[in-house]
Order: sequence, then structure tokens, then C-alpha cells
Amino acid sequence: MIRIYYRVSTEKQDFDMQYKAIRDLCTSKGIDYMSCQVYQDFGISGTTADRPDYKRLLSEVQPFDTLIVYEVSRLWRDLEEQSRAMKALLKNNVNIISVADGEIKSLTDTLFADIKGSVNQFEARRLKERINAGIRAKKEKVAKGEDSWNGRGPDKEKRKTDGYKVRWARYREAKNNV
Repeated sequence: MIRIYYRVSTEKQDFDMQYKAIRDLCTSKGIDYMSCQVYQDFGISGTTADRPDYKRLLSEVQPFDTLIVYEVSRLWRDLEEQSRAMKALLKNNVNIISVADGEIKSLTDTLFADIKGSVNQFEARRLKERINAGIRAKKEKVAKGEDSWNGRGPDKEKRKTDGYKVRWARYREAKNNV
């Protein structure tokens, strides 16, 4: 079975770029996209393994399956989780194909994936530091009366339920009715 995994970190992002690249990859390899099992986590960081579809993917993957992602960072931004999961996947002869990073199926491939995983983990930590610094600066301005604070905004829940998530739900429903 061919399994495809999508992930975006925030509700403001979408899967469009990943979707197009993976569709193009499937076409070039003669893979019927509509017969693939699709997993997607929306608005969840790759620094945690506690993602519903990621956990479902790992529980459902079978020996000799193929796993397609846009890039390895969509699966992992935590080097320990990457190492653990990749070891289990490769032990079961799961072929991992990344549009951006190529295939991961040998010890040499895992070396390059580990190097990139280290960079991905570093970037995730650096991003978190920048976000926290921005929040601290904003709070200081608010305390001085130089700005106002609305937290994350009143539309956060709306963004999570409207728009993009609804489009993907319709897509999955249409795919299942084919």
C-alpha cells in the first residue's frame, strides 16, 4: 500500500504546495493517487509525536508499504522521534519517499536524513525562540500602554473549522465516493 502524509504547523497554512508536489511525483512514478491512503495533521508541530494522523499512520503501516511525504520535516522535527520511527519503518522494509529529499531506504540514506533532521530540529527550536521573544516584546509594550493585546485573536477557532479544513474534508469525502 502507498501511504501519503501531509502536515502543516499552523492553522494559517495549507497543504496546497505539498499536495501538488506529491500529485506530480505520483504521476511521474505511475502511481494512482486516488488509491493511496492519505493522512494529514493540520496545525500541529512536527516537534511532537502526539499528532492524530501521524500516530494512525505508524499504527497502520505494513511491511513493504511505501510512505510518501513532501519532505522529511513534515514527518519529524524531533531527531529522537525521527530516529525511532525511521528505524522501525526501515526494519519493516517501508520505502520512504520524500519529494524534496529523495528516497530513504539504506543506511547511507539515513545518514543524510539524520543530518537534515538535526537541522530541522534546530530550526524548530530557533523558531520557537523567535516567537517567544516576539510575545515578550509585545507584552512589554502592552504593559507600558504602547499597544493592545488580543491574544491569538477571536478568529482562531473559526480558522480551525472553516475554510481549508472544510475543503479537505470535502476532498476526502469525494475521494471515498469514487
